[in-house]
Amino acid sequence: MASSLFDHGYRAQWYRRQTNKEDPWISIENHHKEDNQRYRTSYLYAEAANTHVSANAASAFGGLDVYIRNTPHAGTWFKVASQTYKDWHLWHGVIESGQNVNEDEPGQLSFCNLMGLNSGDFLADGTHYFHMIQELEDGRKHEFRWSQTSWLLDSKIQGYIEQEAPKCNSEVEKSCRMFKGLGRSSDKGVLLDGNGGDGCWYNSVGTMTPWHDDYFPGSCSTGNGDDARAKFVELYAWRPNKEMV
Repeated sequence: MASSLFDHGYRAQWYRRQTNKEDPWISIENHHKEDNQRYRTSYLYAEAANTHVSANAASAFGGLDVYIRNTPHAGTWFKVASQTYKDWHLWHGVIESGQNVNEDEPGQLSFCNLMGLNSGDFLADGTHYFHMIQELEDGRKHEFRWSQTSWLLDSKIQGYIEQEAPKCNSEVEKSCRMFKGLGRSSDKGVLLDGNGGDGCWYNSVGTMTPWHDDYFPGSCSTGNGDDARAKFVELYAWRPNKEMV
């Protein structure tokens, strides 16, 4: 973690004893430092309405802000692919022979530079981080942020951890429409989908087969019982700075 004391990563010792009602103690320094006054003002949280926290930590600094990073290292979001509906013909080469689409022009609506990327360049502590944006036929957007240990072109999705997903994703838990990460699709008409090689083709990225009036398979239900039909999708991968990994 980092804090107001140190702008670099470090560890602090916290208490979580089974017999003490005020535990867990959370602080920006080791619990019970020799400097009694200083360590009391480093408390962020304790149970049982402990007065050390309420009287010292927040008042000493005029309030507290806690931030959680959704990526483990400094780096940049790298555009991997995007597709707009009715551009099916551009993806035949990607799926059938491993060719990219407009690979030097990431500003194009249909774009892919995934083929040939070194997956290790996008690995941070053994994990990949991704961000996908779907625009549905009615203009609404679904966003997904997640991590997984497998690469995008692996058919078996492994180590999936959700960070952000549409609410409806949990409502289709028993359906193949549920997003579980991205992997190489078992469907020959799609490059990537939301359950990889386990069948179906929902949450697709790189589709060469039109679906429901030229759209492509989006995410979960729109709320009226229909499948979500996507007309545009963008996919980004987190590329950490090499010196930070």
